[in-house]
Amino acid sequence: RAEPIWQALAEHDVTHLCGAPPVMALLVSTPGAERKTLARTVEFFTAAAPPPRPTLAGMEQAGFNVTQLYGL
Repeated sequence: RAEPIWQALAEHDVTHLCGAPPVMALLVSTPGAERKTLARTVEFFTAAAPPPRPTLAGMEQAGFNVTQLYGL
């Protein structure tokens, strides 16, 4: 479930977050009514296989700046 993640991002004014590409996919697939507006751009660090381009685009639209640290 992505709703608790969005809730924590908004309530705790998160600035940095780490997660695997499936977490990114979960966040971008969240229906608009369950998303929260972020107060600022959140730095999102990921590793493993590179995320698909549509997922990266969705993350940017949702207010995240994604950095690929290392991967396959």
